[in-house]
Amino acid sequence: MNIKNTNSDNSGGSNKFISFAGNKFIPVIALIIIAVSIIAVYSNIHGNSIHFDDEFIFKNTDLHDPSDFDKLFSINKFRLVPFWTFAVNYTSSNGGKELAGFYNTNIAIHIINSFFAIGILFLIFKTPVIKETEMAKYGPLIAFSGALLFAMHPLQTQAVTYIYQRLASIATTFYFGAVLTYLAGRISKKGLSVKLPLFGLSFIFLILGLFSKENVFTIFPMILILELILFNKNFRLSPAVIGVFLGLIALGIFIFLQFQVPSNIFQPINNFNGETVTSQNYLITQFKVLPLYLRLFIAPYGQNFDHDIRISESFFDSQVLLGFGILVILLAFAIYMYKYNRLITFGILWFFLTISVESSIIPIADVVFEHRVYLPMIGLVLALTAILYELISKKEKLIPVLFIFLFIFSAFSAFLAHNRNKVWESEISLWSDVISKSPKKARAYFKRGQALISNKKVNQALDDFNKTIEYNPEFISAYTYRAAIHINSERFKEAITDYDKFIELSKDKTQGYLNRARVFSRIKRNTKALEDYNSYLKRNNLDIEVYLEKAAVYESMNDAVSAINTTKEALKIDSTNTNAIVTLGKYLYMRGEFDNALPWIDKVINSEKATRNSKLIAYNIKGSIYFFKKDYDEALKFYDEAEKINKKHKPLLINYALIYRTLGDYEKELAIIDRILEFDRRDDNNWLARGICNINLKRYNDADKDLRRALEINRKNKEANYRHASIYKYLQ
Repeated sequence: MNIKNTNSDNSGGSNKFISFAGNKFIPVIALIIIAVSIIAVYSNIHGNSIHFDDEFIFKNTDLHDPSDFDKLFSINKFRLVPFWTFAVNYTSSNGGKELAGFYNTNIAIHIINSFFAIGILFLIFKTPVIKETEMAKYGPLIAFSGALLFAMHPLQTQAVTYIYQRLASIATTFYFGAVLTYLAGRISKKGLSVKLPLFGLSFIFLILGLFSKENVFTIFPMILILELILFNKNFRLSPAVIGVFLGLIALGIFIFLQFQVPSNIFQPINNFNGETVTSQNYLITQFKVLPLYLRLFIAPYGQNFDHDIRISESFFDSQVLLGFGILVILLAFAIYMYKYNRLITFGILWFFLTISVESSIIPIADVVFEHRVYLPMIGLVLALTAILYELISKKEKLIPVLFIFLFIFSAFSAFLAHNRNKVWESEISLWSDVISKSPKKARAYFKRGQALISNKKVNQALDDFNKTIEYNPEFISAYTYRAAIHINSERFKEAITDYDKFIELSKDKTQGYLNRARVFSRIKRNTKALEDYNSYLKRNNLDIEVYLEKAAVYESMNDAVSAINTTKEALKIDSTNTNAIVTLGKYLYMRGEFDNALPWIDKVINSEKATRNSKLIAYNIKGSIYFFKKDYDEALKFYDEAEKINKKHKPLLINYALIYRTLGDYEKELAIIDRILEFDRRDDNNWLARGICNINLKRYNDADKDLRRALEINRKNKEANYRHASIYKYLQ
């Protein structure tokens, strides 16, 4: 590296520029510019919806109480700090209904990181090796322009706009904080009274970082790189530094082993493309991924939340070889430039080291994500600036051009970042953008399909689930969603076919059996339904509600004994379950065992824990028991209690109508039937009942209209045909 006296006189047109860069630089203004720029760039994210892993925050109740550290720690021990911040946001956001707090926190973290970035870059130029270089006189301006580019670059949007990836940004906060205070302590000449507090603060940042995200563990070798490149001219370390370094390494290993079994992190994992990811093929694939990150940094176009990069099994794949060659050249260049410009070396090594946890031999289902470049970005910024400086350093008059370029690049990046944030407006917009760039990515179609379902665009969702299965026939969840659409459209054969495939592909077939059982039950293929219910209950024999569903199948088969026995099995699991109790009472009532049914019904009526629905059924059944006992006043008394719970309960209203018909009060019967028709006009039997009522009232023209309506709905209704024929002679 060329070492010159930075205090020497300068002549020419760049003199004033150097003076501004070195002497008149105002840090407060720089910080204000960065903060205001970030707020402006990210001003359009507050109306965005949640995405992808964000659901983990809102659906996981363990993440909703910031005071319950045991639960937060149990989720992921190395992510305690960001999880705690999510819990704080959740409690102050009306139960997660208001997202402004989440977004404001992410923006604030990005501002802090950008401030730390300017501090790190500034202090780098104060280190023993770098401060003696010609480039050092531009240190303050490089720090500002570099931090501004770090803040504005569109690659950073995924760690800011994507709520869950606060993991990446807050880990960077503590990483930067640890490096910044370490540099300040090493540079300080004010003795231990200043150094020790700075090193202590650095250690606190380190510990917080280790419990934010695993890539912070790279800070241990980073300290060594700092010492070798920035503080040692001859590539030698003092015994004190070696001792500190070894101590930190020991601490890192100790903390890691306390909370992680090393062999577990290298276990193969399946991804959404149906591929098995191993340490070997993940590393090989990263030779394609890392050049992509570099290209996105230099030319930030084609950003994609879910890049379609497939696993490569062979090192000799052409893309792998090309990427590997680029990385080798870059590393060789970093080593070569050690003698000439250590900032280039340091920036490149920062990139490789900080991204190594997520881009080496630890298999991760997703081989590429743009937020992984958030922490490495500062190394790329520094390396780019130093390379450009080297290209024009011999022509000092061109130095201002360097900074003009960096500011233009930052301004253009800000424009791109602001526009990129618009993609995150909704799940549909995000995944549509992914599909436009990764048109064969099965997961993208699946996620958009889910979003379309939420927006009640069922036909479009079906198209997306079809595409999901086309591009990945083993995408299990897509079969479940597609089956649900088929069920809603009464395409039961297609739904069963999808559940067949789900059961074939899934390791845990439990839910598949249950879903298919429900379809079989709905289309009255009762034997098949019972087989699937039994298969489900073999795997989950404590599910009371499924026992009751199975009992309902027996009910539809008029097998009351089996229905009763199945319900009793449910009660063996929980004898206080009021839903099971009232169901048993119902089946005993259906068998005409009124005296046996009443004690079970009364248990529900008298229970304080019974649900409103259980009480509704209980009152209705008890009223019906008294109806059959011809105690109509008592029957009406319990029907009235049921009506207080639900005025539109159809079985109850039918019972009301029956009792009034029995009593010969056809006007009241008609009024009840009209109440049923207010919410159910598609049941031919409702119109049949109204027609019969009008016949009894001798309103034959009205009866004719009612019976015609019943036959329009179902021409095969024998009773409606018979009644309609019987009133011809009365029609006027």
